[in-house]
Amino acid sequence: TDKKREFPMQVKETAKEGLKREYHVVVPANDLDAKTNARLQEVGQKAKIDGFRPGKIPANILKQRYGKSVLGEVLEQAVQDASQKVISEKDLRPALRPDIKITSYDEGKDLEFDMKIEIFPEMPEVDLSKIEVTKPVFDVAESDVKEGLERIAEQHKAHKPKADSAKAANGDVVRIDFKGMLDGVAFEG
Repeated sequence: TDKKREFPMQVKETAKEGLKREYHVVVPANDLDAKTNARLQEVGQKAKIDGFRPGKIPANILKQRYGKSVLGEVLEQAVQDASQKVISEKDLRPALRPDIKITSYDEGKDLEFDMKIEIFPEMPEVDLSKIEVTKPVFDVAESDVKEGLERIAEQHKAHKPKADSAKAANGDVVRIDFKGMLDGVAFEG
């Protein structure tokens, strides 16, 4: 964009408590108008309206037909750009997505919104050469290892189907299919 047409936004820090920051941001109406008009011109290059050639549609007709959708798009982009600019200029490292609440906007007026953000704490430089690590070592008896492996094997053993006439024994997996009756009438479940 042309530097002459840029209008600076206003940013005011409203709260700074621990890792939480709050800002009040004002995006000037002139900036929104310039972006809306530029976007309408882009739309006008491709729009098809009966009686007009693409690229030759008057601005007032484009605004009447596409103004609200373009304005919504421009406002959304303006909030996103402004919040990213605040994060960048303040050198913030957000831990979560900023919570943004539009506080004031009317067509032709400034866009104002509040942005709440939680940031990562500053990490001090750590000299790794000064850190000592103690590696705990546990002595495990061979019998404990064997018992643990047998328990795991028992939990994961494969089951083979038995003949229909075979009786169930301890350790078998059984599937029981039955019909429940109450006073001679079958019930669900």
